[in-house]
Amino acid sequence: MAGHAHFIDLEECAKCWLQWFHDHKQQIVPLGSTAEMEAEAACTVGLRGGGGPSFWIEFMNERKTRFEFENWEARCRLLQGPLLVVGWRTFDTE
Repeated sequence: MAGHAHFIDLEECAKCWLQWFHDHKQQIVPLGSTAEMEAEAACTVGLRGGGGPSFWIEFMNERKTRFEFENWEARCRLLQGPLLVVGWRTFDTE
């Protein structure tokens, strides 16, 4: 579906992430208090990762929409940074 315009509902992504988070909470190493983890999970919309050959962000919508980038800087500049500016987060898989 590359090159076609699609709408991604970030609130849907956050709900899907929150469900996944609660189902897998035992597998996540806490980096803060439970309250901090819950607050961060409520505004998380997907996963991110990469390291040659591509860097990516995958939204937690029903389609699992993934965007791939040539490098870390492009991922941050084009998608991760703009998401953070408006209050959405992605979960680092690496």
